[in-house]
Amino acid sequence: MNGLKVRRNDPCTCNSGRKFKHCCGGGERTSGPAAPTPATLLAQGLAEHQAGHLDAAAVSYRQLLQQTPGHADALHLLGLIDFQQGDKLAAVTRIEAAIRISRADARYFYNLGTVLMALSKPHEAAVQFRTAIAMDPDNAQAHGNLGAALRDMAERDAAIASFRTAIALVPTDVDAWSNLSATLNENGQKEEALVCLDRALALNPQHSSALNNLGFALQGLGDTAKAIACFARAAELDPNNAKAYFNLGCALQVSPLPDEPETAIGCYRHAMALNPDHPHTHNNLLMGLQYAVSATPAEIFDQHLQFARQFEAPLKKTWQPHGNTRDPQRRLKIGYVSADLYNHAVASFIEPILAHHDQRAVELYCYYNNIKHDSITERLRAQVPNWIPCTTLSEDQLAARIRADGIDILIDLSGHTGGNRLLTFARRPAPLQASWIGYPGTSGLEAMDYYLADRFYLPAGLLDDQFTEKIVRMPAVSGFQPYMGAPDVNFLPALQNGALTFGSFNQLHKFSEEVICVWASLLRALPDSQMLLGGLPPGEKRDGLMRFFAAQGIVEARLHFHDRCPLDAYMALHHQVDICLDTFPYSGGTTTLHAAWMGVPTLTLAGKNAAGRQGCVLHGHTALEAFVAADAQDFVRRGLWWAGNLEALAGVRANLRARFLESALGRPEVVTAGLEKALRHMWQRWCAGLPPQSCDITI
Repeated sequence: MNGLKVRRNDPCTCNSGRKFKHCCGGGERTSGPAAPTPATLLAQGLAEHQAGHLDAAAVSYRQLLQQTPGHADALHLLGLIDFQQGDKLAAVTRIEAAIRISRADARYFYNLGTVLMALSKPHEAAVQFRTAIAMDPDNAQAHGNLGAALRDMAERDAAIASFRTAIALVPTDVDAWSNLSATLNENGQKEEALVCLDRALALNPQHSSALNNLGFALQGLGDTAKAIACFARAAELDPNNAKAYFNLGCALQVSPLPDEPETAIGCYRHAMALNPDHPHTHNNLLMGLQYAVSATPAEIFDQHLQFARQFEAPLKKTWQPHGNTRDPQRRLKIGYVSADLYNHAVASFIEPILAHHDQRAVELYCYYNNIKHDSITERLRAQVPNWIPCTTLSEDQLAARIRADGIDILIDLSGHTGGNRLLTFARRPAPLQASWIGYPGTSGLEAMDYYLADRFYLPAGLLDDQFTEKIVRMPAVSGFQPYMGAPDVNFLPALQNGALTFGSFNQLHKFSEEVICVWASLLRALPDSQMLLGGLPPGEKRDGLMRFFAAQGIVEARLHFHDRCPLDAYMALHHQVDICLDTFPYSGGTTTLHAAWMGVPTLTLAGKNAAGRQGCVLHGHTALEAFVAADAQDFVRRGLWWAGNLEALAGVRANLRARFLESALGRPEVVTAGLEKALRHMWQRWCAGLPPQSCDITI
């Protein structure tokens, strides 16, 4: 039910933290016992600073401030030392103080922008870089860093223009060539991107950021092995290149090699240690932990709390009361926030809900955080009276817009997946906030009041201690819009073949050695059985899976691989499958529902956290508990039982589509009515001054 989306590679590097502009001071050394003059102290500090003796430089700057408390250069330079020593917030405070004293030096604004970029605040950084450029139009580094900020703001055309300006000013600027290449690549201009990347590497074959971007380009071409090598080399050349470690983690997470989820997690942790203020690294670490067999629910929950400590805690002092009218019966303004309102799994869950909302009871707003637009985007947009694209808005700007719109209940549809705006939620722009559909787990935020689920997904009391939110259990966790162009359900293939064909349509990042080991145990116990693996890319990744199976004694002849294909062909592949086998600890969502629509049940393992209980939702609603295993041994035992009871399995196949349509999952009007009742219940508690509370909603 959850649309899975790891944050994509983040290739564009900024010069932040590497190229400061120091203030130049004059003056000569004095002799004798007289106290050093301000000019002498500044010169001494600069000499120590440029030699890398930061503590000694700081002593000179502080002595200068004792003599001249409003000395802007000394404040600015102390700010740079704060940043170089890892205290970014102190750096911002000092440099802003210098700017208040004197706005005449472009370097102040440039360096403030540099620090803000390191704090993952590109919108604020762009303002500073633009100011620096207005004062010093030939500052190539400022143009280059403005390009990096604009790229992070999804303003790619403007970013490309900034990088080109930087290159025109300094044609040998490897950073600008490298960043231009990365942005062109993301903008779909792949041939020109490779030309620029060749230029960057010709200027410096050992340039860490250029090698990082080469890895990104190679991964886009499907060559994961070479991409991994490039990312690893980039990290080796520059051990402080957090983005190289981040991208290496991304590549490893989707590469079916032994222990890769844990290796990816290690990369994310390393990148996070280098740059703890980069929220996307935290997001990917949280997603990676969800896939890792070795991660415990307690460890995963604690890491979510760490995200809140890092990013929400500093914002709590900015929370403001909400002036929304406390009328428990009035029409509510409901805001959905998502980056997945296009041809994405989340859209298949939210579309039927939007179509059935009672517009007399709720006024809908969608804050869409993506530049992707397709026919599904247009369909969704037609159902929402207030559609607000927000990719170019900063977290503060988006929060201000939500407040200005008077949203009563703000609903997150992304969680910690790519494109999320959790840092907007952390600013608490709405009086009530809830998380739903997009992510199988807690946000970790105190500002997120509720998590929407149902009794099969999160039974009362089972996983409540893994959520900072209160759990609201609706009649169904969500509706699902099946593909109406799918072919009819066919007869059970095993009745004709004489042996079971198992199947999996899950994405590669859900596979692991442990998963293959359990599947192989079932295949070994049924030596005539086959397995179909669909929706997989060709090449090295497929080879990696075959090596996994071969290590477990399953020969290639028993495995049938199918490339990614259009939805019609994808659905038709289920005609060859008797039972789908689920992944763990992160179970299938949309794939399980598609299979059910084609009459194919999924053998799943009930996990110990939300990510592992997605299969339980369908099975609970359609009375298929016999396909829910308690552990790996039970998984194999249940698979063997169904292999010996093909007539019963054929009965399940024949009736599963009807069971789905009769269940709450297949009745979006029931799900929407339950959702609206849940929202009204939350609202009435808020109007009464009552805190959020877990509850069960019935209709």
